[in-house]
Amino acid sequence: KTTIRMVAFIENWINNYPKKCLNYLSPRQFLLNA
Repeated sequence: KTTIRMVAFIENWINNYPKKCLNYLSPRQFLLNA
């Protein structure tokens, strides 16, 4: 069973994980610097 807390944790992890296609910035950093 998936909890809201688990979904929030994974969502936060994905949004703060550096991506090669964003020149190794996280999506969050990319959007804040755009």
